[in-house]
Amino acid sequence: MTDRAVSVTPPNGPLGHDTRVTDEQAEFWSTVANRYDRVVDLQIGGETRSMVRERVAREGDLGRLVEFGCGTGFYTELLARRADSLVATDISPGMLDVAKQRVNAPNVTFRAEDCQRTSLPDGAFDTAFVSLVLHFTVPDRTVAEMHRILRPGGTLIVVNLDPQALNCVTRVRSLTRIIYQGVVGYRIKPPKGLGRNVMTEAQLRQLLDGSGFRVDSAETIRDSSRSSNIPVQYVRAAKM
Repeated sequence: MTDRAVSVTPPNGPLGHDTRVTDEQAEFWSTVANRYDRVVDLQIGGETRSMVRERVAREGDLGRLVEFGCGTGFYTELLARRADSLVATDISPGMLDVAKQRVNAPNVTFRAEDCQRTSLPDGAFDTAFVSLVLHFTVPDRTVAEMHRILRPGGTLIVVNLDPQALNCVTRVRSLTRIIYQGVVGYRIKPPKGLGRNVMTEAQLRQLLDGSGFRVDSAETIRDSSRSSNIPVQYVRAAKM
């Protein structure tokens, strides 16, 4: 759907990290990179990501910023205007290739990273931006990694997809649309379990609270042109 995890098989690495799953996802997103923007907007709501971008535009100084799941660079150029420096990362080399062609900001560095286990140093960033990514990961691993790389008092911004906020009928319609548009638009079978770890706002708050963050604000953003368009939460939290 958007930017990247799933069920994890036998442990492999310091966090029980399954590199096979990571490699499968990287290959999938690289294959669909040139079709991603059109498909994801059809899946979740035509204006949803643009509305999120409008919210990003109201951010103040983000300092040393890292973006995870930068994808095709949809938010990257705008984020760069709010940052002293920006490390824009994605698990997919194909996505990064598209982003590099689109983004011209001089303060941006691109690199391949898995947000569940990065090569970034401890406490290196003032802000981390994670948009439409968490449900493609093992969320507690991702949040723990965000805590590690942020300085004390640093800000984590999470844009969280929340289909559970819809009522039963509209949720079924939205999930049907996601599957249909993914099949028609991508024309490739996704890795098994992709997008399995969807979290409600309450679950996300609980995870952040239990992982050394304080939730400072949460806003719901939704394209209301269709009842089955999926809400997202724009959550800002501080590292305690």
